[in-house]
Amino acid sequence: MLVPTFALICFLAISVWHFAGDWETKAPLVVRLVVAGAVIVLPCLCYSAEVGAIFALLIRPDAAVELAAILRIASAFWLAAFLICCLYLCARQPWAALEALSLGMSALLLPPLLHFVPYFCGLHSPRHLTGTYKQLGLTRPKQILRALGPTTMVTCLMAFAAYYFVRSTDPSGGILRIVFIGLAALTVPHMLVIKAHNRSTSRSAHSDADLVKNSDFAS
Repeated sequence: MLVPTFALICFLAISVWHFAGDWETKAPLVVRLVVAGAVIVLPCLCYSAEVGAIFALLIRPDAAVELAAILRIASAFWLAAFLICCLYLCARQPWAALEALSLGMSALLLPPLLHFVPYFCGLHSPRHLTGTYKQLGLTRPKQILRALGPTTMVTCLMAFAAYYFVRSTDPSGGILRIVFIGLAALTVPHMLVIKAHNRSTSRSAHSDADLVKNSDFAS
C-alpha cells in the first residue's frame, strides 16, 4: 500500500521464482526461470494494454502503462529464450516441453486473466498440493478432506463475504484489486512455509539414511 509499484515488481519477480518450482526435478534453474517467467512476461507481447489495465488497478495509471511497456519490450527477448528452453526440454523432458509450449501458446493467444487462471488452478496448484500430500503422508481422500476441509470452508466463507462487501463499496475493479493484493500478501509466507517444510523433510530423510548406514556398520 505504501510503495505499490516496487511491491508489484517484487511480487512478479517472486512469483516467477515460485512458479519455477513446478519443474524442479525436470530442468536446470535457468530453464525453469525462463519457462515460469513466460507465464507472466509473454502476455505483454500481444496484450500489453490489457496487462497495463490490470496493473492500473494496483498502482498509478502512468506507472502501470510504463511497467507494461517495459515488459512488452522484454517479452520479445523472453520469447526467444523461451523457445530455446523448449527445444532443450524436447530433447530431455518431452512432457515438460509440452507443458511449456502449451503455456506459451496460452500466453500469446488468450487474454491475460484467461491465460493465468487455467495455469494457476489447473497446473500449479494441483501439482503443489499433490506434492504436499505425499510429503505429509495424506494418501486417502478422507485424510485430505479432514486436513483441508475446515480451513477451506472458512476461506470460502471469508471470500464470499469479501466479494459482497467489495462489490458494494468498490464495484470497478475492486475484486481484482483484492485478489492480486491478497495473492501478493500470501505468496511470501506461503513460499517460506513450503521451503521450511521441504528443508525439514530433506533433513529428516538424511538423518534416517545416516541412521540406517550407522546401524548397518554396527551390525
